[in-house]
Amino acid sequence: FNCSACTKPAECKSAANLVHWSQHSKNYWIKWGAASDMLLLEHSDPNSADANTTLTDVCSCLWSANTPLCASPTYYLEVSKIPSCLTYAGYNVGTVTALADLKDGFFKCTNAAFCGWLSTTTNPCTGAVTAYTTSTTVGYATCDDAESITNSSAGKEAFKAAFEASLAGVKVTDTVLTKMGCDTTRRLSDNTRILQTTKPQVKGKFDYTSPKEAVPKQNTFASQLTTQLQAKNLPYQGMTVKTFAAAVKMTTAPTPAPTPAPTPMVDAAV
Repeated sequence: FNCSACTKPAECKSAANLVHWSQHSKNYWIKWGAASDMLLLEHSDPNSADANTTLTDVCSCLWSANTPLCASPTYYLEVSKIPSCLTYAGYNVGTVTALADLKDGFFKCTNAAFCGWLSTTTNPCTGAVTAYTTSTTVGYATCDDAESITNSSAGKEAFKAAFEASLAGVKVTDTVLTKMGCDTTRRLSDNTRILQTTKPQVKGKFDYTSPKEAVPKQNTFASQLTTQLQAKNLPYQGMTVKTFAAAVKMTTAPTPAPTPAPTPMVDAAV
């Protein structure tokens, strides 16, 4: 996308590689996720036809009208009503709201974990949650690609954010990534070695809490993971995601991971 072509160039800024924003020529403030999965046009009047139409126009300009985000429904978002237990890209609601200085307005979103409640008006934070664990494997073209994922904190963050974006109401408490299939040889006996034929893979193991027993759909997670890896400049081309293992209830609830500290807003070209 090209922020300068769609909004005022001098106002194109971002925070923590999480949220970008700028001002429209009509003086509306526009904010969108770095993963291209949410778009907000701030306006205090939920009945403003012009603001609603402008949101659609900006979306088509930044991306294109046929992208999943632009084709998704438009809601009027009241920031105060965002369920407190939700997360976006690993950040809790309070942190996201503060970093982006979010205000009420017209809203499009394809991040199911952060926005799914808008279509049902059901608060996913009410009621008890249960701790589960599950896993999947993601195939890669080369061992270098697999290693760049498992050897970086950004890779772990991408897998976690993709998981949370694929299931409404879940909170990932621990993510473990393991590289597999990258030993060039394996031993058959003390004196015999043959070539390893297993393809490079990354196994992702997730401990999480959820209001119901569920795992991400294969295609949904693959799409979200592609978006997250692209945003972090990590390899994603040619990867294949396998079906998740059935959720297993944990006997002891895991300790929630600490919330990342807020990062000060910085000016940056989008």
